[in-house]
Amino acid sequence: MEPFDFRTLVENSRDTIYLLDSSGTVLYANPAIEDLLGYKREEFTGRNLFDFQTSESRIISEDNFRRRVRGEASPARYMVDFVMKGGGIKHCEIFATIIKGEGGSIFVQAILRDMTAHEELKRGLERERKKVETLVNTSVAVVVGLDLDANITMFNRGAEVATGYSQDEVLGRSMFGLFVPIERRAVFMEGMRRFVEGQTPMKGAWMIQNKSGQPVHLSFDINLVKDEEGKAVGSLAIGQDVTEHVRLERTLKKQNDTLEMLGAVSLATSSSLDAQELLSSGLPILFQFFGFEHASVYLVDGANLKLDRIISVGGENKTVDTGRVLPEEIRKRILSERRPIVVPGIDGERPEAFPPELGSAAFLPLIGNRGVVGILCMCSSRPIAFTPSDLYFFEAGSRIMGYALENSLLHQSLQKTFEHVELYSDILLHDILNYMMPVRAYMGLAVDQKLDQEERGRFLEKAVGAVDRMSIFIDRVRVLLHAIEGRDTNSPVPLGGSLREAIDIAKGRYTGAEIVLDEESKRIAEGISVVAGKALHQIFLNILTNAIKHSAPEPVEVKVRKDAERGTCSVEIADRGPGISDEKKKLIFSKHYAEDTVKAKKGTGIGLAIVETPVRNYGGKVWVEDRVPGDHSKGAKFVVELRLAGEAA
Repeated sequence: MEPFDFRTLVENSRDTIYLLDSSGTVLYANPAIEDLLGYKREEFTGRNLFDFQTSESRIISEDNFRRRVRGEASPARYMVDFVMKGGGIKHCEIFATIIKGEGGSIFVQAILRDMTAHEELKRGLERERKKVETLVNTSVAVVVGLDLDANITMFNRGAEVATGYSQDEVLGRSMFGLFVPIERRAVFMEGMRRFVEGQTPMKGAWMIQNKSGQPVHLSFDINLVKDEEGKAVGSLAIGQDVTEHVRLERTLKKQNDTLEMLGAVSLATSSSLDAQELLSSGLPILFQFFGFEHASVYLVDGANLKLDRIISVGGENKTVDTGRVLPEEIRKRILSERRPIVVPGIDGERPEAFPPELGSAAFLPLIGNRGVVGILCMCSSRPIAFTPSDLYFFEAGSRIMGYALENSLLHQSLQKTFEHVELYSDILLHDILNYMMPVRAYMGLAVDQKLDQEERGRFLEKAVGAVDRMSIFIDRVRVLLHAIEGRDTNSPVPLGGSLREAIDIAKGRYTGAEIVLDEESKRIAEGISVVAGKALHQIFLNILTNAIKHSAPEPVEVKVRKDAERGTCSVEIADRGPGISDEKKKLIFSKHYAEDTVKAKKGTGIGLAIVETPVRNYGGKVWVEDRVPGDHSKGAKFVVELRLAGEAA
């Protein structure tokens, strides 16, 4: 191959070719530099290349040059603006490479190409771009352009309508700062970063907030925007406002979820005939579904429309204790209108009587076949925005729970009736017959023709005495049964008088029985009244009778204690009998246990079996414990706890 003169090739090149040392000084430039910038080679050579560049280009060019000299990665091709000798600007492309000298010196050889002719083409493209931009800006679709920092570069008319912002208000501003709530901003930014790095289209529905702070749902296709070199310079999102579609979709889902919830409530409340159990099963499903924190159910007394709270579920936060938030105004409205009431109302109404510390509440009449049987109150410290559909489902839920509660109350009423009938049967079959047997025996003896008048009179007197005792027994049982059935009106009853009467009857019934009531207990008992009824002395008598039978000849000890802070007093009756084991303590007040172990040889015969119910109806409690703690064999102690009457407490 013949030798080739490369210098001639370089000298005659139409592209400017130059050589720089490691400081950027021009060591050589071919003649084309004069055509490009107007400088002669002598004027160009020996000066720093960056002195011929605009200030903006110089920053980029110097940075690329320094990195290249240091052996770091830098673009081989990039655009630079040069200042012509006559003051004009040439837009040039630089293609640079590193050359190492024999002594290890580093040089940069570059080709500088004039790209100014392309400007006209760009202007033409710009005109076309504006046409497209006009079409985009007037489109009903939402079109948003972003740079790599998510600053808005394009915002069409469709975007203005969807967001409430004008184009002038958003251009150059961060999309995240404008439209994405703070709590979701990090997720959006991470998604955008992955999208740019992956350089793949991104689709999906995004929720942003409009100028008024309201949520807007947008369905987007997002694509990267690249420059001539294929480098990502931004993104373009094209989509539409699907807020109404999302709203309808969510409404349908909520309705389906609510129907499923009502089905679960119906199933839970139909699984038991016990009011407490069915409400404990159904209430949490209902109030947790709607976001409440606490719920209570009140039974409605049909006779006087008074309320009695029977169950509460939910948190311990006292600010959401529904026992405190059933204002009279709301109670009357529910019982008269028989429809759910929510606070705040659909129109934002908030009753004056409603506690200000509560955020929201719902009051539901529990309606059965016979009317309102109860009121369900649910509340929360947080505000809840109720909708008309919520009221519809509340009404359906109130019917479901109302029917279940009514059935449960009817079942419990029938169960009590059967128990009372069984109790009456026990009394008639056992106790009345016990009283009738001596009457029959004495009357049989009295009609014996062999008896003289004096003997006949004596037997007749005994028969009359037996009848009188039976009459007294029947009257006492009547009073006690009224207490069991809840017909013994709760009222202030002097404790001292009831206790004295029970002790006197017990001593008269059991000759020689010793009942000890210490002076302090007498003083306390004589000074207070308790919430009870006419059967109170009979309750004490039944316990005393049981204690005497098991303690004789040892004394029965009675103590009275008052707890003013709790508003209660307790009567303790302790015997020195064989005691009651822990297992049997739970059964001591059951009727069958009484029939087997406690039935007296004379007296009522129903013993402890009918003590617990009337005490509970009085709002009190009765239980049994060891006379000597931890040793049941040393005797039993029965405790009757009653509420202090208002004026005495």
